[in-house]
Amino acid sequence: MTKRLFGMLALLTCAWAALLLAPAPAYACTPPPGGLPRLTPADRTNRAQVVLEGTVSATSNTELTGAPVPDTATVDVVQYLKGSGPAQVTITGFGPSSLCRSEVQVGNRLIFYASGDPAQGLQAFYASQFDAVARPSPQVIAEITTAAGQQPVVPGAAPAPAAGATATPAATLPRSGDTGFGAVSLIVIALGGAVALLLLGGMVALWVTRRQ
Repeated sequence: MTKRLFGMLALLTCAWAALLLAPAPAYACTPPPGGLPRLTPADRTNRAQVVLEGTVSATSNTELTGAPVPDTATVDVVQYLKGSGPAQVTITGFGPSSLCRSEVQVGNRLIFYASGDPAQGLQAFYASQFDAVARPSPQVIAEITTAAGQQPVVPGAAPAPAAGATATPAATLPRSGDTGFGAVSLIVIALGGAVALLLLGGMVALWVTRRQ
């Protein structure tokens, strides 16, 4: 009986050890049939609601608790390439490549494709897989702004005037002193004219009198 009891305990111990030592389930990102589509920056811009360039200043895990890489990033915005918003935004939806997501770390300066309201919080936008971010370059930025149909918007800066537009000069309001001076001048001119007419009339009357 004792041997049988020890045998059962041994089996239970082995089973428990096997459960503890079993590897955690691994995630795998499977590409779609035919492979990933070849999308240009313009393609991604046309599909995303917001495109911005910025630097990751902080990260956290709000969705994938315990994941080796963060899923949420606080981004200091350098410029909006499509849309506009505040100088700092929060973007969720990042993660490990095993989940087909884009990975971000503090200090990364990237172009972010996103959806949502920048003032309320953004969600990383994936047109395919791993493509919610891109490395900035003059060529990529030029292609994005052309597709977006707007010039880059720097948070807090006044928008640039449209091409060909000219600034409208501000109307100059008359000063209170100017109005009074003009009225006095008109009165003086009127009186001078009246005096001149009287003098002219007197000279004509004198001439007529002498002629008679």
